[in-house]
Amino acid sequence: MKKKINLLRIFTVLVLMTTTMLTASATVGDTFFDGNNVKYKITSESYYPTVAVIGVTEPQLHSPAVEVNIPTKFHRNGKVYIVTEIEKWSFRNKKRISSVNISHTVRYIREQAFWNCTDLKTVTIATNGSETRIEKGAFRECRSLTSITLPNSLKSIGENAFYLCENLSGTLTIPNTVTSIRKSAFSGCSKLKSVILPNTITEISDNLFAQCRELNPITIPNTVTSIGEYAFEGCNALVSITIPSSVVTIKKKAFSGCFRLASVTISNNPNNMTTIGDNVFNYCSRLSSISIPQSVGTIGNGVFSNCSLLNSITVDANNGNYCSNDGILFDKQQTKLLCYPANKQGNSYNIPNTVQEIGHSAFFGARLLRTIIIPTSVTTIQKSAFSGVSNITTMEIPTSVTTIGNEIFKGCSQLQTIDLPASISVIPSNAFEDCRKLTSVTIPQTVTTINFGAFLGCQKLVSIIIPNSVTTIQGYVFSKCTGLTTIISKIENLNNLTMGNKVFYKVNKQACTLKVPQGTKGAYELATQWRDFENIEENQSTGICNTNRLNNPIALLGKNITVSQVAGKSVRLYNLKGQIIENLNATQENVTLSVPQTGTYILQVDNGTRKIVVN
Repeated sequence: MKKKINLLRIFTVLVLMTTTMLTASATVGDTFFDGNNVKYKITSESYYPTVAVIGVTEPQLHSPAVEVNIPTKFHRNGKVYIVTEIEKWSFRNKKRISSVNISHTVRYIREQAFWNCTDLKTVTIATNGSETRIEKGAFRECRSLTSITLPNSLKSIGENAFYLCENLSGTLTIPNTVTSIRKSAFSGCSKLKSVILPNTITEISDNLFAQCRELNPITIPNTVTSIGEYAFEGCNALVSITIPSSVVTIKKKAFSGCFRLASVTISNNPNNMTTIGDNVFNYCSRLSSISIPQSVGTIGNGVFSNCSLLNSITVDANNGNYCSNDGILFDKQQTKLLCYPANKQGNSYNIPNTVQEIGHSAFFGARLLRTIIIPTSVTTIQKSAFSGVSNITTMEIPTSVTTIGNEIFKGCSQLQTIDLPASISVIPSNAFEDCRKLTSVTIPQTVTTINFGAFLGCQKLVSIIIPNSVTTIQGYVFSKCTGLTTIISKIENLNNLTMGNKVFYKVNKQACTLKVPQGTKGAYELATQWRDFENIEENQSTGICNTNRLNNPIALLGKNITVSQVAGKSVRLYNLKGQIIENLNATQENVTLSVPQTGTYILQVDNGTRKIVVN
């Protein structure tokens, strides 16, 4: 009898052990496959057990692309597990998935879950009982994706969620449950034609629709207060936009490159001042006019640069910060000129003598202008102020100007000659880049620094004089100045000079003569970059040593130069090699000098000099 009892106890213990093992066999973190080759991970073993999808067995290379269905629940070992998320990287780089159907129990589509599923064409996400979130890069670079159904439970769309889904097309409706769409979420969706935004969002984030090249139209909800950087950059099909009165900030380059954008309406904000950031409408080449409402309090740099058809800017008379004069944008007191419209009619313009500052890109691309007169009230000229003014041939900058910005004359393709004022100490970076007809520049003796690429690509520049005051020449300053035949360096002590890389890149060092101060030839022949010139000569003084501007009246007729008010004065005419063409002491008020050929010459009357271009 005792033996039977013992056997019964042993059997009971074995049953209990087996039952315990079965019920304890599944723990959080365990993974397993279902019958459809979808892989899961247990995320909770609580009262409501849950699992996350973590992957799938990819079909064979040559087999048809498959449909993946994410179920609501999964049965295992007698338990029911609810599918609540698709974990990050679950389907990343899977090539043979054609469509995905996501059940209503899924709350989270995690980071990069379907990144680069190149055969994925359609996605349907069922509405959840609480909320659904699509996280960062979830469907990034699914380049075959043509449509997606977003659930009414959707709360947020993460950064880059649909980035470069370049075949996503038609109209996309974003549900009113969405409160956040992070930056670049739809950037590069180049075939997306229309998006219906919900009135639950407050921000159009950075790069949100950048390079959505077929997007038109789009309505910005009146709940939006901020439009981010590059938000609609490169939306080439967009022809009109209305910015609601709720918007207080339009950030940098928000509509840059929307080259079909012809109509912009900025609504007046009665409660807040609106800020328009730098280059917001840069390269909106169909924009012909724009009105600035009363509520605009800040306008950034180059807001309308490269707007090649812009002919007029108007400003509400009640605006306390800005005004318009003859279609030109100024600050309220007209001490700063912000924008001269690129397509404004007229070939000459006298800047008002109230102006002290010429703003960033103020005359950018004003191709109709041939003459710009700068008054002596101006002290500062900002970056790219005259860049791309392609028909101007000469420019005088008054000595009142002490600061000039980078790229000030970049791309002025017809500019031939310019005298820089003796009031500046720096020639800024890329100041004359690609001024391909520039033949002559006077560098004043006050200049100590010539910055990067200042004369890069000035192919017609034949001669340049570098004064002894220069202590820094940065890289590529005379790069691609292929027409240089004479460089006159006045720098007496090369030990005091700092030079950047490739200062004379692509200058013909066999044909160009380098003239240096007397007694310094040996130093130049040993110095890096200077020694590359095959012809180094010690310069003979020409007497041209003063940079005072000549104010005498001058008239040109053919190859004759007539200069007035010179009685009793010394008159000399030099070519750019420093050779004297005419030398006389004037006995009459008017003197006529003849030149042997067209070109650039230096006229000196006593201590005043002026550059003359004979065409």
